[in-house]
Amino acid sequence: MLLKFPREQYKKVCRLYTLIFLMMLICIFTGIQQSYCQIGISPSRLFFEGKPGETVSQVLSLSNSGTRPFEFALSLKDWKRDSVGGKIYEVPGKFPHSNAKQVKLNESTIVINPGESKKVSVYMEIPKFSTDSTSTNSILYFTQTTAEPQKTENPAIGIKVAYEYGIQLFYTPYGTKTGDLEFQEFSYKEALSGKQKRQLIIKYKNTGNINKTAMLKIELTNQKTGEEIKITPHDLAIMPQDTQLVYIDLPENVTSGDYLIIAMLDSDSNPNHNNIKVAKKTIHVK
Repeated sequence: MLLKFPREQYKKVCRLYTLIFLMMLICIFTGIQQSYCQIGISPSRLFFEGKPGETVSQVLSLSNSGTRPFEFALSLKDWKRDSVGGKIYEVPGKFPHSNAKQVKLNESTIVINPGESKKVSVYMEIPKFSTDSTSTNSILYFTQTTAEPQKTENPAIGIKVAYEYGIQLFYTPYGTKTGDLEFQEFSYKEALSGKQKRQLIIKYKNTGNINKTAMLKIELTNQKTGEEIKITPHDLAIMPQDTQLVYIDLPENVTSGDYLIIAMLDSDSNPNHNNIKVAKKTIHVK
C-alpha cells in the first residue's frame, strides 16, 4: 500500500529517515564508542598471520555504556571494492579472495548488559595447502536482533532502528608480495554546465598482493602569481592487484589560469623503502 502524507509531514518523515541513515553510517566501521550508539566495538579491523594448517586468533573488545541490554547476531560476508573504492558485499565464499569460510566463532549471538564489557575471540583456520599468496578478507557483522522504537513528532509513524557494526578481517600469507601504489593516469575535466564541478581525475594501481591504505595529497600552484592551494587530503584504500579512480572537485577559490598540480600518494604499507609516489601535471582552468 502506498502511503501519502501532507507536504509538511512528508518533509519531517524524510528528515527523520535521513537522520537514522546517518546514525547507521557513523556506527558502522568506526571501531570507537559513540555516545548515542551506546555500544563500543574495537578494533575496527583484525589482521591475521600464521603458517599453513595453523588456527590463529584475535580478540575484539565490546562495551555497553547504555542503560539497556543489547543482543547481537554475528554473521560473515564477503566484500570487495568497486572502481571508485566503494564496498560491495556478497554471501561468504562468493569472491575469489574470501576468507569468510575459514573464520570460526564460539557463538552466533551475544548479549551485552548495561555497563558491561566483553571479549569476543575470532579464529582463522589457515589452509594447509594453498598456492595463492594473495591477501584474503571478509567482514564480521554484529547486527542488533531487536530494533528499538524511536520517538517521532507523529506517533502514527512507527520507526524502529537496529544498529549494525562491521569488523574487517584480513589474512596475509607469509612472503606475500608487498608491491607499490603507482599513478597510471592524471587528467582534468572542466565543468560543462552550472551543476557540474571542475574535477581532477586520478587513476592508480596497487601492484602488490596485499590490501593497502594511503593518503592522497594535492597541491596547485598558479604559474603566474605563484599562489599555492592545498586540497584537503583524501584517505584511500585499495584491494590487491586492483585499480581505482579518484574524482576530486576543484575548490571554488581556484580562479582561471595555468596551474602546476602535484599529486602525492603516501602509503605506509612497506616500511622498508620510500612509499611516496609523485605525479605532476600542468592544466589550464577556464
